[in-house]
Amino acid sequence: MAKSQSSRILSVVHPICCGLDVHKETVYACMSWTGDSGREEYEQRVFLCFTDDLFRLRDWLKKRGCPVVAMESTGVYWHPVFNVLEGSVKVHLVNARHIKNVPGRKTDVLDSQWLAGLLRHGLLRGSYIPPKEVRQWRDLTRCRRNLVEAVSDEKRRVHKLFQSANVKIDTVVSDLFGVTGRNLMALLLRKTKRLKLSDVEECLRGKLKNKGQELFRSIQGFFEKHHQFLLKCHLVIIKTRKNKSVPLAVVSPSCSSPTRH
Repeated sequence: MAKSQSSRILSVVHPICCGLDVHKETVYACMSWTGDSGREEYEQRVFLCFTDDLFRLRDWLKKRGCPVVAMESTGVYWHPVFNVLEGSVKVHLVNARHIKNVPGRKTDVLDSQWLAGLLRHGLLRGSYIPPKEVRQWRDLTRCRRNLVEAVSDEKRRVHKLFQSANVKIDTVVSDLFGVTGRNLMALLLRKTKRLKLSDVEECLRGKLKNKGQELFRSIQGFFEKHHQFLLKCHLVIIKTRKNKSVPLAVVSPSCSSPTRH
């Protein structure tokens, strides 16, 4: 009987800990510790998210001897707090789904107290936070991927634009943005009069030199000044974003290659 009763008692894993309810402008902190009477006690404070105020939060934690904190991984608001606390205290970054509070009692103060209580009894499992060097490489690779995807989106818009103007270049050439395709787009942009077969043949390169007649037929559509303006806009965006999508070593020469495990 004593064994079954003791199994229902939650042990204290962290005698001193702190729960942080992080928002865009404020951080609600609740520190929990065991008092002289053996009962759990709390101290709650509110800090702004300015860097100097976050340093005050760190100093408060260190002064009270708090070695561990827990906060939700909501959005990007946890980043400023982690930047200040990293290396000073152990940070448990937890999934918001795993720490849902009791319905009807949700406030910022109660959320921080709830976090502190769960952490105190070891009921929170922190997410993996990679080292700073790895986080920087993640940012760079994600930035590069976004730029590449943005260029691909603009290229698809060019394809769609040509379809709306009855221009069928992409049915003849395998790569609309190859040398021949770009030459033909430049020809369409400077079009001031009816194009001739000789104009198209001057744009052809490589194996496509034998497809002059077919490509001449492919541009016989309704490509007007409206389409010229849109095409010019798309090409400018593609050129700008493609120039930004440079090798990561050029973007951040100070970053060394992350260690592979």
